[in-house]
Amino acid sequence: MKAGKHVSAGQRVKFLLTRGGSGVSAWGLEETFDIRKLDIHKYKKLTIRAGKTILDSLMSVDDLQIRMGMLAESKAMTLL
Repeated sequence: MKAGKHVSAGQRVKFLLTRGGSGVSAWGLEETFDIRKLDIHKYKKLTIRAGKTILDSLMSVDDLQIRMGMLAESKAMTLL
């Protein structure tokens, strides 16, 4: 790598999303990282996308429960 961080095949590398250049910087380099290089916009998009994924999964469960409740009510009505 350009900064001199040595990695082995299959080794995990933590990184930060940055503006300009390659778009990433390896986490834990010896040099001081300039926080102004962080790509806050990308982090916001990823956070919103993760939240949407969680909320969508919860909504699907709620919708399913509501539909199942409606089905149970309609069967009960036809039995009466």
